[in-house]
Amino acid sequence: MFRLQRAGMKNCTPKLNPKGDPAKWLSDKGAPWKKLANEKPKGETIQYDKLLQAWKEGRVR
Repeated sequence: MFRLQRAGMKNCTPKLNPKGDPAKWLSDKGAPWKKLANEKPKGETIQYDKLLQAWKEGRVR
């Protein structure tokens, strides 16, 4: 979009907002959340029998 704006299209040129501090946008009430420190936790392996037993007991999410 910036390249289109800089090139100066004839019709309907995109107009970008000025660059600002991302903390301002992330602090708003309806803003997207910051990345978590544990965004993609490493998976874990569970024995099938233990998983099946936990499911029968209702402990599995």
